[in-house]
Amino acid sequence: MQTTNDVGSHEQKLSLFHRNLVLSKLDQNSINLLAEETQWNHYSKNSVIWNNGAEVTWFGLIEKGFVKMVKFNEQGRETTLEIMGPGHTFGCLGTVEGSGCPLAALAITDLDLLSIPKHEFLTKYEDSMPLQKEMLKVSTRRLFAKLSMMAKLTTGRVDSRIANVLLMLSESYGVTCKEGIRINIPLTRQDLSDFTGITLESAIRTLSAWQKSGIIQSHSSIVTIVDSARFAEIAQSS
Repeated sequence: MQTTNDVGSHEQKLSLFHRNLVLSKLDQNSINLLAEETQWNHYSKNSVIWNNGAEVTWFGLIEKGFVKMVKFNEQGRETTLEIMGPGHTFGCLGTVEGSGCPLAALAITDLDLLSIPKHEFLTKYEDSMPLQKEMLKVSTRRLFAKLSMMAKLTTGRVDSRIANVLLMLSESYGVTCKEGIRINIPLTRQDLSDFTGITLESAIRTLSAWQKSGIIQSHSSIVTIVDSARFAEIAQSS
């Protein structure tokens, strides 16, 4: 469910813009003007933000929560290609490319975001060389990340595929704690099944075995990698 929420101040909007690698490349005046055109929105956990193929007039800048970008096949099964978190945009590349929404956007958690109008953004984009250069860098990194993830998830053993997903997520969302590396995204067994293309039963069995052997801990769908060395070995196995 989506609701409009205007409690966030203009200063909060500006802070969020500066946290984003791409949008922070705009000059301050452009950031101010663009921020004035944005709107705070809230989505409940598991809400569909948009479906693939949809035409929307905005893209999102996440303040709190997580979004997964997925593709549905003809049978309705989803494949998760990216997870975006606080400070990240989603739908921005499609805005620049003019490709619309090739992927569906779903809220993994309760979600607060700024909706940024595409037309106003593109006007600023065309006049900002620093923004264009940063967008190219980000696009390249995300493309290689997707290709790497797809390569790792189409081959190898079940445990290796799950381990690779968790390691990739830990690079962006991992926080060091006394137990190890906590991945600050609530990931259900079904999420990991969708991510890796394995059965739900296999995901449950693998994570349960890891938890029993002390390689990971899992509480309220938050996974903590306890034995990083052993986990890396599993990820590299075939």
